[in-house]
Amino acid sequence: MNNKKVRALFSIVLSFLIVFSGLPIFPFLKENVVRADTILELTPNTFSNVYGGRVAIKFQYEDEPHPTEVSVIKPIQYLINSGTYKEDVEHVVYWDGKDTKGLVKEGTYTIKVTPTDENSMYAKEANVDIMNPEPPAPKYIHAVPDRDSTSHVIRGIAEKDTKVTLTIKYEVRKNGTQE
Repeated sequence: MNNKKVRALFSIVLSFLIVFSGLPIFPFLKENVVRADTILELTPNTFSNVYGGRVAIKFQYEDEPHPTEVSVIKPIQYLINSGTYKEDVEHVVYWDGKDTKGLVKEGTYTIKVTPTDENSMYAKEANVDIMNPEPPAPKYIHAVPDRDSTSHVIRGIAEKDTKVTLTIKYEVRKNGTQE
């Protein structure tokens, strides 16, 4: 065979392979269906749960609807949400940094979006960091002295669970003069 005939034959065979490889031999078998990947994005990737922060877990399926679980899998196990989510729509689920016991500790947490049907291999994971800064110093403190006692009333405004250290210096006077 000459070179032109070999090229033509190769082109025809290659064309048939390209056209027919996309068609399932047995259409009733799900293994022949091409699955699209899951798209996952966490925004923001760092937040503070003590100040009401939360993370938006955005995901999307491109092929078909899937029953899905959205969970925290590390270092705790916590189901955030579950349901059936449609394809070609960006879904948003929020996590506020809480589990069944309340606020979780600072650290890195792994969020997982898992299709719970036969497509669980298309699960996606991403990390989010929870960082809680030290609370600011109290804005207002007022000491009300009790001249007849060694106990005094301290009033002020501070964030919940803020530890406040107050040092009181006093001078003892004798006969109205300062020592």
